[in-house]
Amino acid sequence: MYGPISGFRVHQFREATYSIIFVQNILADVLLVGGGGWGGDNVGGGGGAGAILFYANYLFRSSTTYTFKVASNASASSISNGSTTIFEAKAGGRGGNINTVGSTGASGGGGGGGCTAFGLGGSTNINTMAKITGYTFGFKGGQGFKNNDCQYAAAGGGGGAFTAGSPASNDRKGGIGGMGVDSVLWSGKQHKIADLFGEAYTSIAIQNKGNYYIGGGGGGGANAASGCETAGGLGGGGAGMNCGSGTDASTAGAPNTGSGGGGGGANSQLGKSGGSGLILIRYSICQPCPTGTYLTNAGPQGVCSSCPSGKNSGWGAVGCNDCPLGYV
Repeated sequence: MYGPISGFRVHQFREATYSIIFVQNILADVLLVGGGGWGGDNVGGGGGAGAILFYANYLFRSSTTYTFKVASNASASSISNGSTTIFEAKAGGRGGNINTVGSTGASGGGGGGGCTAFGLGGSTNINTMAKITGYTFGFKGGQGFKNNDCQYAAAGGGGGAFTAGSPASNDRKGGIGGMGVDSVLWSGKQHKIADLFGEAYTSIAIQNKGNYYIGGGGGGGANAASGCETAGGLGGGGAGMNCGSGTDASTAGAPNTGSGGGGGGANSQLGKSGGSGLILIRYSICQPCPTGTYLTNAGPQGVCSSCPSGKNSGWGAVGCNDCPLGYV
């Protein structure tokens, strides 16, 4: 069970656009999730997951207006300063319709099943982090399966944040969506996202065996005689529809996980939407003082005072261990 993260403030932003002004310089950890891609129609591929982008200790400057844009499905999440985009987690690719290729995206859409041709899985594209280095996640979609009389046509799964979507097989089964992530890599170490952001993350992530995942790819659609559902990827990927009767529809990606939507089955069944995106930020209650100052008085973020004459301190020279205890 996750609650607040001791020693940190965590903020969650869901699908909308926000104008944010910090009252002081803040070093913050940032997680952005792009919106998931739509599943394809009529033996359609699963939608690809939106990008998951993590950056630690980004400096947000005081008295500057930042725009936080959180994606609905099939659009990007971003943080910008005026006309400059600082971070952009792009949307997942749409799954291919019958006989067509899955779209390129943060994670590629699955390829559509085919009567005349099979659809290749969509590839991944590059996310924006200005001139800084961070870490992003996203994989390609799975390939669809061609059958000349359409009877066994099946579509590939959408790419997930951690693994590629599975290709369709020749047994009238669509490909399973790619797996999402429960951790991020930073400075050579894996960090559980739940440990970083607490309940702001676990309240929307998909729990499995004590871990919390986001960014699953959508399952591919097919023309199956039985077994009407292809699983979406772990992390909220929508299920693909394998029946043509319309009795068991495909499902959408889970909200705020950036997961792909499930692909539609035969007889013109429609694919479903991907999950919306998310932005999380967290920062220590003890922020480092600017150059030439040092931390003194007790308070939620301490008080920065001027250095004595002839003395000078670098940024962050006084660490959080000097902060008073009990301010959470």
